[in-house]
Amino acid sequence: MPLSQVLLDNLLEKGLSRTQAQRWLVFVCEAMQLLDDAARALNLDHHWAELLAKVDGRGVQEPDITTELYLHMERVQESEPLTSPLRDLHVKCEDPIAARNRAGRDTRAADLVVANFRSEKALRFVMEAKLLRTAGDIGRAYLGPDGMECYRDTDSPYSLHEVAGMLGYVRTETIETWHDRLRTGLHERMPLPVMSVGDVDLEPYGTECVYSDVSRQELGLVPLFLLHRILPFPNDEPQQEMANAAS
Repeated sequence: MPLSQVLLDNLLEKGLSRTQAQRWLVFVCEAMQLLDDAARALNLDHHWAELLAKVDGRGVQEPDITTELYLHMERVQESEPLTSPLRDLHVKCEDPIAARNRAGRDTRAADLVVANFRSEKALRFVMEAKLLRTAGDIGRAYLGPDGMECYRDTDSPYSLHEVAGMLGYVRTETIETWHDRLRTGLHERMPLPVMSVGDVDLEPYGTECVYSDVSRQELGLVPLFLLHRILPFPNDEPQQEMANAAS
């Protein structure tokens, strides 16, 4: 089922007006299109080679991919016509999270944030990213305290909005394999904090994606619609990566 239909129904059930829900679905679809175009650009041989040159022989880490995605998102926006809605999106990388008890070096930061201020209440789509090397990274990192649980943290939750995202960067195996592992990990956390799990298709490319509704009872907020996006990238260290994935 298309993301736009699933998200609209989900937000209406949470009490948003139809106008608010429609703004969200248009905004999220635009943010996903921008992310998709940036990921396609980073996957091009010459752009990936540029990243490898920057890391100068060490292994590619999550922040390396995230910052390159951010740069490509900016380039995509600059290449769009002046009338394109993608130019209205504000993209930030390592954006500080507002907190009551944290400042300076103690402040936490979201990996990517896409915002739109053209409404009475600004819309912010926060995305936290993890590099997935082994099946165990789903439970330890992606769904753990520094992953999905960032949105439920009572100290400094990464988003107070109704919608947010999780990104999984993979360099081995197929997207379908990682989706199966993700679904298994999410189902193991039902009925709480995960309340439901499903699949959606992202427009305009028809890319399959997983979503979940995550309880935020501790924060006094409605459940969070969390869009899970698996992004594949080149594997330039096949023997090492395959050994890691099998462990």
